[in-house]
Amino acid sequence: MVPRKAFSLIETLIAIVIASLFGMALLQSVSTASRQAVSVFEHYEYSLLTGALIGSIDAQMYGRTLSGAEILQNHYRSIDDPDLLEVLDTHSYTITKQQEQALDPMNSLSAISGGSSPLLLEKITIRNESEERIRTFFPISSTADKR
Repeated sequence: MVPRKAFSLIETLIAIVIASLFGMALLQSVSTASRQAVSVFEHYEYSLLTGALIGSIDAQMYGRTLSGAEILQNHYRSIDDPDLLEVLDTHSYTITKQQEQALDPMNSLSAISGGSSPLLLEKITIRNESEERIRTFFPISSTADKR
């Protein structure tokens, strides 16, 4: 028998198929990871924007639909970046507030803490009309804060 000096055609084709399968699996995992990274980044950006909106809400905004620029300019009066204002104007938000509920109806927490006013739980919802996203937050206040 003569010693072999090269690979046969079948061996070469099998090696190419195995390398192709490995490459396709690697490409699929990179594609999935990049889609997830984009989704996480978009969620983070939206959370930052919602946080800024929550900090800018006042009582006159409840029950109204406003653009993001209108909400933020109410709080940050000197937004002068036209690109930012253009992006904020493309999103409209409906802000609703449900009636306050006594967090501690028996007022037992106030008696323990030495306070005299009951704690109130509010439910405020911000609905992004453009993207159909809803954020709800529950601020807690006391009747003493309302005076």
